Amino acid sequence: EEPRFWHDLEPYPWATELWGRLSEVSRPIVLTSPPRDPNAAAGKMHWIGEHLGGTRDFLIGPPKAVLARGNALVDDSLHNCQEWAAHGGRAAVFGQPYNDGQRWPAVWDEIDLLVAHVRRVVPQRMHDIGDVDLSGAQAQTGRG
Repeated sequence: EEPRFWHDLEPYPWATELWGRLSEVSRPIVLTSPPRDPNAAAGKMHWIGEHLGGTRDFLIGPPKAVLARGNALVDDSLHNCQEWAAHGGRAAVFGQPYNDGQRWPAVWDEIDLLVAHVRRVVPQRMHDIGDVDLSGAQAQTGRG
């Protein structure tokens, strides 16, 4: 694999809008699987920082579904979305030639449902945290 592939990859035209919509209701986190190329993680980290507003909220490593319960996922893998849903999360797959013909315009309706889901879940989680002392700890809420 070309060492700079992930570093130089152009974002999808809708990526900024999607990140913005999710950021309005939560603190999204990027979940990405590591390819076998040892340069990929560095390239992905650079790409995330450059194209998603400098966020440092990302995890590189499988499996994604362990984080599913109560969270939302947008992914290009139909399999990942099915696994996510099977583990208690909400998911939307975006269209790619390799994922059974799912098409992006229809996914915006599902994104609206995901945003509504996050709006309901985040306040409940903050209520559930209540008087828990989080000094030195970072609460993980509604990321997706």
